[in-house]
Amino acid sequence: MFNKKQKLLGKEEEYKLISNWQNSKDSSSFIKLLNAYQPLVFSLVKRFSSYGLPKEDLIQEGKMGLMYAIEKFDISKGFRLSTYSRWWIRAMIQDYIIKNWSIVKNGSSSSQKILFFNFNKVKKMINLDSLKTMDINDIYKISKMLNMKPLDIEHLNTRLIM
Repeated sequence: MFNKKQKLLGKEEEYKLISNWQNSKDSSSFIKLLNAYQPLVFSLVKRFSSYGLPKEDLIQEGKMGLMYAIEKFDISKGFRLSTYSRWWIRAMIQDYIIKNWSIVKNGSSSSQKILFFNFNKVKKMINLDSLKTMDINDIYKISKMLNMKPLDIEHLNTRLIM
């Protein structure tokens, strides 16, 4: 389990643990890395908690992203694991949300993800109530802002207000 007083890893220690895992599959190194970077998973899960999915599931997906990042991390690039793993953790959580948020299959292309995760933010920017039915002008404003097809925006809005 996660310890709130978990010590942050220095770059040298982080690289040593990653090397131990990638080269000799030292499970204690892998566990130390997972424990050290769990706070990153938790912080990213908080950002996505408003979609109504169980927090435990989001945490599990985030941990899967962290595990993938540890496996694929390239020490020679000179970056820190937190920088690299942040992208994978967020991607796994977003994919899980897209796949499980609605009974209706949502798209998972890059543009559809952008639309899904930014839709309500854009509606607020143009002062639309989230429950208000959008008129054609609102749809075109949002489609221009997100560089999306108006039909895609209309479909998503219909799903979100149901």
